[in-house]
Amino acid sequence: MSVCMSSMENLNFNNTQKIILLNLVEMIKKSELTSISIKDIAKACDISERTIFRNFESRDGLLDDLAKVMANEINSPEITQNISELSSYIQKLFDSFERDVELTLAALQKEIFERIRENQAKRRWKDVQKLISKSFPRLDKTSQQIISGNIRFLLSASTWSYYRFNLGFSKKMTIEAIRFSINSQIESSVENKVGPNSN
Repeated sequence: MSVCMSSMENLNFNNTQKIILLNLVEMIKKSELTSISIKDIAKACDISERTIFRNFESRDGLLDDLAKVMANEINSPEITQNISELSSYIQKLFDSFERDVELTLAALQKEIFERIRENQAKRRWKDVQKLISKSFPRLDKTSQQIISGNIRFLLSASTWSYYRFNLGFSKKMTIEAIRFSINSQIESSVENKVGPNSN
C-alpha cells in the first residue's frame, strides 16, 4: 500500500478505521468508487460489514474520512504569498500530484473530489485571492477576482490531469504550460499599468 498507517498519524482514526480507509484507498485506485460496495470493502479488509458500520456512522461519513486521508497523502503545499515565488510553487504543487499519480487520479473521482474541493480547493482559492490582492493593490476588485479565478483554476489537480492525460503532456511540459498561462495573466495586469506592489 502506498498510503500507510504512519502517514495517518495526524488524523484522528482508530486502528480499525485506518485499516478500512487504507484498503479503500487502494481499491479506488483500481476501480470507480461507485462500483465498490461495503461488502467489497469488508472482504478486502477481512472484517464483517457490521464492523465497517460500527466504525463509520454512514457511507457519507466513510467518504468524508476517505477524502481527508487522500488529501493528507497528496499533501499539496500551501500557496506562496510572494508573487515572485509562484513559479517554484507550481513545481512543488505538481510534484505533490505526481508523487502518487494513481492516488491523485482516484481523488478526482466525483464523490471524493467534491469533498476535497470543499476544504483544500476553497482554501487555495482564498490564498490566491490574497496573493493577487497583495501583489496588485491598484487593480480593481473585478480584475483581481478574474485573475485569481484563472490562476486558481490552473493550480488544480483537474487541470494537471487534463494536461498530463488528455493532452499527453509530460510533467515538464505541463508545468511549463501552467507557468506560461499564469505569467500571461500577470503580464496582462502589468500592461494595464498595475504592476506588482513593491512592498
